[in-house]
Amino acid sequence: MCQTPGPVAAFSAFMVIQAILISAAGFMITSFIGQYAALMGRKPILLLVLLGGLATACSFSAALFIPSYIGVLVFFSLWLILSALSYPVSTLMIINLMVIDTALPDERTTRLALIFGGMYAGEIPAYTIGGFINRVVGPRILSLIIISISLFQVLYASAITNETFGGEKREAARQERHERRQTARERSLERWAEQEGDSTRGLKRAVRKTYEAIRAVLDPLTRLQPVKRDDGRWNYRLTMIGISYFLMSLSSGYVNVGLIAYLTIVLRRNPEQNGFILTWISAMQLTGATIAFPLISKLGRILYAKLTARKQKGKGPTTGQGPDISRAERDVSPAPSSDTISNPRSEYSSAHFDVYLLRWSWSFIALFFVVIGFAKNTWQLAAVCSLVLAFSGAHPTIQAITAASVNSIQTGEAIAGLEMVGAIGRFASPLVFGAVQAKVIITAPLVLWMSMAAVTIAGIALTFFIRDDDRYIPTAADLVSNGNGEDRSH
Repeated sequence: MCQTPGPVAAFSAFMVIQAILISAAGFMITSFIGQYAALMGRKPILLLVLLGGLATACSFSAALFIPSYIGVLVFFSLWLILSALSYPVSTLMIINLMVIDTALPDERTTRLALIFGGMYAGEIPAYTIGGFINRVVGPRILSLIIISISLFQVLYASAITNETFGGEKREAARQERHERRQTARERSLERWAEQEGDSTRGLKRAVRKTYEAIRAVLDPLTRLQPVKRDDGRWNYRLTMIGISYFLMSLSSGYVNVGLIAYLTIVLRRNPEQNGFILTWISAMQLTGATIAFPLISKLGRILYAKLTARKQKGKGPTTGQGPDISRAERDVSPAPSSDTISNPRSEYSSAHFDVYLLRWSWSFIALFFVVIGFAKNTWQLAAVCSLVLAFSGAHPTIQAITAASVNSIQTGEAIAGLEMVGAIGRFASPLVFGAVQAKVIITAPLVLWMSMAAVTIAGIALTFFIRDDDRYIPTAADLVSNGNGEDRSH
């Protein structure tokens, strides 16, 4: 980099710093959203994130209008920090939590997919429209337009959006957090008393306090650890979900960079041809999330429930309690009589079918990795990239599965833990597959794609350890949505 001309070197350094800040801030802000969206409610956190986006736009605009170099540096640095904290993924996460709070079990994946589709719909024309406005009226006017859009988002969310996480749930979340903190405080005081007379007592306390501060940030990750059930068995459902999602994030985190490198170096495509393929992929993502995946999800659930009902016909009456539920659990957490796998709208059927839907989506990702290396011309590449239609709902599906694994109070932290695991996988992906690509891109480019496919298949294999009887069994209180007494399980 030192031998690179000044402006290019500065831009390269800036991109590296921004990428590091976005990764680190995204990890922390995900933890913040997961924890405080339960304590304060979803809407306040949404408004806080959107206000951060508005502050980001204002700081960038100020850097453009202030003539002083020092002023530009101050506001540009502020923009760099705020843009990392208010990255669009943060807004997407809190919106997804609000969707999960209000959607019926069989509608979770479809509604989440539509949210992702809306994001893709905004991303596709954004750069083209932004580039056109910048070319016609300049960056200053463009920055003012961005401020106007950000302000509209804040006003719209403030006036139109309703709170989806009720007061009773917030109070229960606060109580649970207080009990956890109280237990940790008592344990800390016990250790302090035990270490009386120890010369290193103060140092040990400082180390322990530092550990507790770090653990507070990583707290959502603890939701993914195994939990011992009342009957003595261990529940590994969220653990398996987390590990499989890590592997999927690891395999797919480098795919965009790897694909561009493959097109440019191996197939010798120019930027215009690369742009066509990337635009085609975006179009497939939009179509898949808004049309193909919701259709597959809805029809698949109905068909699967009908086939299951036929198989169960003639086998005698069923309990409607789901598989292998202990008597003690049924007494504490009774499931409704319609919570059966043959009822496509029930919590049990939705949680069960979503796992199959996830395997379907991830299988097509593996297929994409296997066949992309054999595509040589534009039309073959476009055909392979059309597989995106089949797996565009993978992310919404695993979020829905995670939501079905915990009670509604813990949903935010569980999904935050999942996204934090995914962030680790995406961060590690360039380190792993970037090194592989550097060695094989010229001599054996297929090795890169086959390596990604192998990791993907490993992630799919772990989904077979996601057990139905480890899902969360709703209690009577969980059947009430927004305090109106509406049964959301069937």
